Amino acid sequence: MAINTYLGTADGEHVVGGGGYRPQEISVWTRIGEITAYDGNSATNEENQRILELEVTPSGEAGSTCAPTAGTDVDRDDTIAKWKADGDDYFRYVMGDTDNDRIDVCTFRPILRDVHKEWALKPLRLWNQIAYDNSSGQVKGK
Repeated sequence: MAINTYLGTADGEHVVGGGGYRPQEISVWTRIGEITAYDGNSATNEENQRILELEVTPSGEAGSTCAPTAGTDVDRDDTIAKWKADGDDYFRYVMGDTDNDRIDVCTFRPILRDVHKEWALKPLRLWNQIAYDNSSGQVKGK
């Protein structure tokens, strides 16, 4: 996941260097890749029609709001085959100030969910996690 915020001008209304963004906007890019389904201890393609959901729901701290901009959906449901073909997504959010301190915090904790709860009953957190390849015992990502 990559997150980009925009440096605002002193009045807080514009972005330094111009452009069509506001300093209250946040762009988020995600990439889900290397999805492998297992049947027992063996990798299989038989599960490619199973549906996984990526959810990137924001939360604002006290005195802040954080919401998707118009036209931004906070999740994507797709089959494993479609995730393998194109695992990239883009989300846009906007922060709001509710306590007039002009300091706002927006937190993202993306999750990947087995929609039909056939493999996993709980969502898989996609932050502060280490992915292991059980067959080789090697770390695949952090």
